[in-house]
Amino acid sequence: MDQYHQERDELRRLAERALTALTAVPPGGPGQRRAADRARAAARLLHAAAQRHPSLALAGGYAAGKTLLICLLTGLPGLLAVSRVQTTGNLTALRLHPAPAGGEPALGTASVSYLPAEAVADLARFVLDGIVDVVRRRGLGYDITGLVDHQPVNLAEPARSDWSRVEEFCRRIWHSDNIELRHWGHELLQLRDALAVGAELLPRTHLGPPVAISTDLLRAATEIGDSRALPAQVPPARPVLPVTPDTGLDAAALRATFPLIRQIAIDVRLPTDVWDFGGRTVELLDFPGLDSGSLRDRFLVERELPRASAVLIVLQADRAVNDHVSAFHSMLEQGRFLRSGLADSVLVAANRFDLVPVPDPVPDTVADYAASPVHETFAALHRTAGLLTRGRHDRVALTSALAATAVRGQAPWGETSAAEQRRAADGRAGWQRVRQHLAATDPHHPVTAALGAYCADGGLVGLRALIADHMGGAGLRIWRAELRAAARALRAALGEVALGTAPRAAAPSAAPAEQAALTELRAALRAATTDLGHRLETLPLLAQLPAADGTTLEQALLDAAAREVHGWEIWLDTLRHGSTGRIRIEAQDTSVDHWATPGPGDLEDEGDDDWDDWRGPTRDTGPGRRPALTTQDFHEQYLASLTTLDDATGTLLTAALKEWGLGSHATGTPLARAAELFAAGRSLLAARLAVLDPPALVTHRVRMLGQLVDPGLAAARLDKVAARRPATAEPVHYPLAAAQALPWHPALAPRLADQAAEDLVRTDLERLLRLRRDLVRGLHHDACRRLHARLAALTADLLRGLKAIEAGLPTGGELERMLHAAGPAGPAADPDPAADLHTLLDDPSWPDPGTEDEDPR
Repeated sequence: MDQYHQERDELRRLAERALTALTAVPPGGPGQRRAADRARAAARLLHAAAQRHPSLALAGGYAAGKTLLICLLTGLPGLLAVSRVQTTGNLTALRLHPAPAGGEPALGTASVSYLPAEAVADLARFVLDGIVDVVRRRGLGYDITGLVDHQPVNLAEPARSDWSRVEEFCRRIWHSDNIELRHWGHELLQLRDALAVGAELLPRTHLGPPVAISTDLLRAATEIGDSRALPAQVPPARPVLPVTPDTGLDAAALRATFPLIRQIAIDVRLPTDVWDFGGRTVELLDFPGLDSGSLRDRFLVERELPRASAVLIVLQADRAVNDHVSAFHSMLEQGRFLRSGLADSVLVAANRFDLVPVPDPVPDTVADYAASPVHETFAALHRTAGLLTRGRHDRVALTSALAATAVRGQAPWGETSAAEQRRAADGRAGWQRVRQHLAATDPHHPVTAALGAYCADGGLVGLRALIADHMGGAGLRIWRAELRAAARALRAALGEVALGTAPRAAAPSAAPAEQAALTELRAALRAATTDLGHRLETLPLLAQLPAADGTTLEQALLDAAAREVHGWEIWLDTLRHGSTGRIRIEAQDTSVDHWATPGPGDLEDEGDDDWDDWRGPTRDTGPGRRPALTTQDFHEQYLASLTTLDDATGTLLTAALKEWGLGSHATGTPLARAAELFAAGRSLLAARLAVLDPPALVTHRVRMLGQLVDPGLAAARLDKVAARRPATAEPVHYPLAAAQALPWHPALAPRLADQAAEDLVRTDLERLLRLRRDLVRGLHHDACRRLHARLAALTADLLRGLKAIEAGLPTGGELERMLHAAGPAGPAADPDPAADLHTLLDDPSWPDPGTEDEDPR
């Protein structure tokens, strides 16, 4: 067992111990009960996370070919139904268990898991909200009063749920022209019928155990069939015989309870010479297509997709631009513990690549290919894949499931003809010519390698290698980090419960001087919270307020942006390609490549004359040194400078926050007075709070009040806020048009050859200066947007903290108890009612506090 799975087992045992320990905790007051409920939910979440294997979700449109890819990747053709129309309607999880090399992939057991009752209620509400939103947004005029905030599902007795309002609405819209509303109404009615049959199958709390089924029943559990065809009339509710866990599941029961299914799990024994994940079990998750139009499908995707360690987005290579694909990407953030891991979560498979036209002639570089308006299909694919992977084209595979089946000698699938299969396989020859050309002119670009894998066998082996490498690296790291973050969340929740269960200390009444000091301290702290709240209202304006030297943060960033852009070496490289002060644009002798790096002997005729006019053309730019010929040449340096400016922003903002904090605590302010009294009365406050709270909670309250009077609070919180939402999460607004030729590009020289040289000298240099100005302004704009985002996030964080501090202030009643507590001081008489809970919290198996890469929300 490797260290990851060993840690998973340890954390699963901690979750089980937590659930047991929480049963012994006395209920206490409302706050204590809420803390215990949060801890139980966190324990169940950790237990479920520890049961899961590292997983890869395959997401995309229903026509992208992802299900066929799964069958080919696992070596089990026909395992799942494949068609050109929407076929599968449930999430299917293939658990790939390692098997000895030399064998054949083998199908194991199968099981079905149902949604918990609360999730079914959420599903009904999700569909109703979709209906209400469409009616309101489009002004359709239907009466939806009875549907707003309505919950038809009875959580106590799901089989007795009230669907009368839904049925009445369906009768009103059933014969309308709005097919979308009719389909969504039909989904609710199917949910009604499924609950009548399968209410007893629903887990009452969290996730219940799966129900084993025969592999012969997989089609009944996954295929939609004709279930989404609209009947002529609103189908009435009919008496049915309920299905229970004891009666077992046959095909009819699975079809009747289809809308309630959460997941179908299939175990597969996969020889390591077919696909090797380092001896670990990995799950492939096949999701319903988001473009199916079904709100139930969307609900399942939004609910289950964030639980995947990574996602493989399957694009239709010939139709890569798709709003539904972008929606998958945004869903990954929802419900994840690690937003920072999102950049490492995404792979892309550009399937149906056989439908992308082969370029002729072949561009010299992938960048030229992607920027060419002639090759729009590939350009759209390259751009979409880059957006999804954040520029990591080494995480993109080019595939054709159709060509892969032909290479393997498999019969055409579904409605595909043998002629289509042959065409896809034969089309690889044209791409082989492209690959050979790029291997000579652009050998290090990831697309060149991806084309090689595609030409070999339709890209299947290359896709397997990409997935295996990712799931053994970034995917495994994300899975482990999510698990550890869930454990930290549980420990924090258990800590809240423990704070309210420790025994209290007893103390005599406070002396008159102590009573006066505590009363004055409480009044000063209350005044300080009010004062800080007013000051926080203006904190977002800090970027426009002048500092001690008279400059604002925005002005300082403008200076930094100008220094950054003006320091780019590409300006010098561009100017060095000018003659008589003009960027080179005159027509060139096409027999000589004036833009190429010189080879051996190219400079032999220059002798020892190294005093050439510096304005003359300089061909020796060296690797990576070339003039700016298109707007894209500035892009990488723009991003690098923005990162540098992020660091400068952090430094400037920290200094400004420190100055702001000192000003807030200036002599005579409520915060300064509170700080003075708190320093003098801290020990007394802690001693008297012990009358109210256990020691751990006393320490917590005193620490919170200490933060209130700390001038460096805002500066100290900045790093924590930035770790939760790094600057890189903000979008970049590149100020220049994408891949646009600059006026001095050699390709434009023939058009400009007849213009007067004097005009060109002036025009080119003016354009160059304007270009630099635009880049400075764009960089400054992006930096200021990120600065304001940091200030807004910091202000929200401090306002939340201020509410917590206000909650920690003793109330009037608590102050009376603190001042006039009766009874002798001494050890508590009552034993600790949560000894097991405190022992659990001291267990060394808990993960260490999170890092910036593992930041629990």
